[in-house]
Amino acid sequence: MNSIIPQPHSNYKVIIKCYTYNHQKYIEDALKGFVMQKTNFPFCAIVVDDFSTDKTAEIIKKYEDHYPDIIKGFYLQENYLSQKKSKGPLIKPWFDRTEYIALCEGDDYWIDPYKLQKQVDWLDSHIDYTMCCTDAIISSPYGELDWHRYDNDSDITPESMIVGGGFYIQTATILYRKIINNYMNENFIRQCNTGDYSRQIMCSIKGKVRYLCNKTAVYRYQNPGSWSYNDIYGDKKKLIKNWRSVVNLLDGFDNYTSGNYSETIKYRKIDFITKKIINYKQIRPLLYNEFQDVLSLLSFKQKIKLFLCKHKLNFFS
Repeated sequence: MNSIIPQPHSNYKVIIKCYTYNHQKYIEDALKGFVMQKTNFPFCAIVVDDFSTDKTAEIIKKYEDHYPDIIKGFYLQENYLSQKKSKGPLIKPWFDRTEYIALCEGDDYWIDPYKLQKQVDWLDSHIDYTMCCTDAIISSPYGELDWHRYDNDSDITPESMIVGGGFYIQTATILYRKIINNYMNENFIRQCNTGDYSRQIMCSIKGKVRYLCNKTAVYRYQNPGSWSYNDIYGDKKKLIKNWRSVVNLLDGFDNYTSGNYSETIKYRKIDFITKKIINYKQIRPLLYNEFQDVLSLLSFKQKIKLFLCKHKLNFFS
């Protein structure tokens, strides 16, 4: 398979960004969701295989051969994920040729053939909005989870986006304006291991975010091989490092916004870390040691609740 990164030869209204690694069980669902889209504008899907060791790349190549105008495969010859390298520069020339960017990881997929059309129609007619996202189905090993964010089409405030964390909206439902990429090169953002959360916050403070209540995508949660599974069941020291990067990200946004959301950010940091302490009993001593800066923000009442939780009296909410 050719490892040369292809270059764009035309402009697209939307480019879909899809990163995948060892998603042999899932990637075909994602690709089917891309090629079934019905639009009145040109679009394509940049599918970056991060040097998978299974048959993920073969499946991508099969779809690329059948749908060359839509599927554009990038077959990396080293694992960027393990090397902590950014794939951004590899595909930047493509983003320069588009207006909107849609996101869908290789283990998630779309179920609405008009997903892109609906979201583009909204953003085209509302120039003060930077992002449009939707409801989603959550698929887990325990069955489909009953999840939705709002009962009606709604705006999402920066405060809600900050407090909600990276899972407040599902990545596979996001369409955002390319211009947001211009703001994603801040050091505090590039040093964070969770790019989705930083992008969502940035979109919400640079413009408005619209949530459409119809379900357009499926997010796989805790399925073996999925990103969420690795995040929960992966190496605990790496998890702590990731959580520290989230706290640093929030501190960075606090400075970036000149303290306009300080109370919201403080609440989010406390909520984020105390829940980790509650849920990860086996590494509590490590968490107490690593996040003293966050724990020092707790009120006296919150400290009492956390103390009771530590002693198996879980009152913390």
